[in-house]
Amino acid sequence: QGLITSQREGDLAHHKKPFAHDFSGAQVPSTLPQAIEAVRPNGLIGASAMPKVFNEEVCRKMGQINQQPIIFSLSNPTSKAECTAQEAYTWTEGRCVYSSGSPMQGLTINGKELVPGQGNNAF
Repeated sequence: QGLITSQREGDLAHHKKPFAHDFSGAQVPSTLPQAIEAVRPNGLIGASAMPKVFNEEVCRKMGQINQQPIIFSLSNPTSKAECTAQEAYTWTEGRCVYSSGSPMQGLTINGKELVPGQGNNAF
């Protein structure tokens, strides 16, 4: 359903209330880049199995507002990943902290070897 806001129709589940953002008098963001701009998160956790939802615009926006953005693309298999390690590292100039739900190849940017973590199956 997207960003958790206090303006959501119906009763907001009790466990979500502490995380609800209040946009009284302002337009509620309707896209992920708009939500990133409004909320300014340190990290994104992908567990939606929506391939490529962390696209170039999203990753670059995270890189603009964070020195070391956290991008966890945890959906698997890789075909369902929100982005690949190569995409996240490339679009953040190698500055992101990246983890995936499936093994991914690392790469080198500006002479720095970047090795993605794998963070699935955590309880």
